[in-house]
Amino acid sequence: MNSVATVLVLIPGAVALLVLLVFTYLYEQNRHDYFRFWQLAWAAYTLHYAVKALEYFLGSTAPLFLLSSLLLVGMASCILISTRLMREPFQLKGYDIGIALTGAALAFLGLLPHLAGGAFHDKAALLPVYLRLEV
Repeated sequence: MNSVATVLVLIPGAVALLVLLVFTYLYEQNRHDYFRFWQLAWAAYTLHYAVKALEYFLGSTAPLFLLSSLLLVGMASCILISTRLMREPFQLKGYDIGIALTGAALAFLGLLPHLAGGAFHDKAALLPVYLRLEV
């Protein structure tokens, strides 16, 4: 196995899976809604690394790149909602939807530099400023 894949994808993915299992255990113990959203957040993060592993081993494609970015947006949205659930019951707020839609739009915008000439390329096209969604 390649050491780059191990360090950049498999080890962080395994750690994310272990944290997901911890939050699953905590949710089973006391059934607080904020634990459920932390569990969903870490599930999204674990899936993000699973998609990154697929990208590494099978080759990067536009749908996989976009899916991994959208999973990060889902993780951030779940964490945002979970912080509010510690003091009040679950109620979807307008800014939750706004932040999720903004994150999804940023994920799509992050895909555009990779679509040079109608085909997906691993390296982004040269732009004056280019930041990945993870930053």
